Amino acid sequence: SQQLVAAIPAGNPKALFRYVRFDLMPRSSPQWWIKGILERDSLSLIFGQPTSGKSFMAMSWACCMATGAPWFGRKVAQAPVLYIAGEGHSGLKRRITAWSQDRGAPMDGVPLFFSTVRAHFLDPEFMAQVLDAGRPENIEGHVPGLIVVDTLAANFGPGDENEATSMSAFIDAAHGLRVTYPGSTVLIVHHSG
Repeated sequence: SQQLVAAIPAGNPKALFRYVRFDLMPRSSPQWWIKGILERDSLSLIFGQPTSGKSFMAMSWACCMATGAPWFGRKVAQAPVLYIAGEGHSGLKRRITAWSQDRGAPMDGVPLFFSTVRAHFLDPEFMAQVLDAGRPENIEGHVPGLIVVDTLAANFGPGDENEATSMSAFIDAAHGLRVTYPGSTVLIVHHSG
C-alpha cells in the first residue's frame, strides 16, 4: 500500500476524486421532477419482482412529466422524456393511449419520445447512437429531463449483469446520459431475482 500512496502525485490540481470536510460541503435543497419521489439530476431506480407494475409506474411518471399532470396528488415539473424501451414496443401506443384516456390528458404534441429498438449499454458504438438520438436537434428541439431505461436487463447489451465489471460499465453508460443532458434524471427499471 505504500507503493500505491507513493504513486499518487501530491497536490494534483486535476484530480477528480478528493475529499471535502463535511462543514465545507455545499448545501442545496433537493429539486424534484415529482415532488418527494423523483429528484432532478440523479440516477434513480425502480426495483422489484417481475410483473409487479414497475414499467406501468415508470410510464405513468413519464406521461405525468411530459404533460405536467400531477402524479397521485404530487406536483410534477413538466419536462421532455426519452423512454428507452427494451421490450413490448407493440403495446406502447396502447398503454399510453389508455393513460391518456384515463387522465383526460391529450398526448398529441407532448414531448414523450420512445426508442424504436432496445439499447445496448455495453456497446460503445451503440451508445453513441443513443446519445446522438436524444440531442435536441433530433427530438424536435427538446432537452430531455427524464430518460427511462426499461429494463436494465433488456438494454444491457453484451455482458453479464451479475458480473461487477459489466455492471460498472452499464452504470458508467447511464451516467454518460446524465452528462450529455445536464440536469436530467436517468431512471432505470430493474427486476429482482
